[in-house]
Amino acid sequence: MQPNTLPVVAMMALTITPVLRAQVTSPQFRDQINAAVKIRAVGAWGRAELTEPRVDADTIRYSRARVLASFSTPSALPQPRGLVLPQPLPLEDLTEIQVPSGNDAAHGAVAGGLLLGLIGLVAGVATSSCDSCLGRGASAGNVMGVALIGGAIGAGIGALLGSASTRWKIVYRAGPSSSPPH
Repeated sequence: MQPNTLPVVAMMALTITPVLRAQVTSPQFRDQINAAVKIRAVGAWGRAELTEPRVDADTIRYSRARVLASFSTPSALPQPRGLVLPQPLPLEDLTEIQVPSGNDAAHGAVAGGLLLGLIGLVAGVATSSCDSCLGRGASAGNVMGVALIGGAIGAGIGALLGSASTRWKIVYRAGPSSSPPH
């Protein structure tokens, strides 16, 4: 670095830092967080679910925090009850923020339909070559009927189970040299 550039770099650092601190989060980011009943936040301390989050200029306030995973303790051990997150939580301490974006009913329906449809198909094929099973064996139409009925039942069960599972969308992920969300 040349001797004349040091004052310029120092001046830039002193100018940029207050501008970044004064910069408020974007309305879209703020609206997504404030509209959510709960969010997931990831930091160096671990992953937590924050209830009733509210974004300020550079912090997130919340009514309750539940630690889902601690990066400081092995996952086989119970989560430490003494782990308390700061209130408010500085945005600069976060590496990822997720908001709920529906449920997994569609994924559950597909998985359940494929699983029970395949089981119905295998059961139908197995009985089609057995003369003592179901009278004289099952025809190809009967095999397909069992597979379709099994698939439909599986899709219904999978959709019910999937609707109880929340799908999460990442609204912020820190890069190697990123600043807090804005």
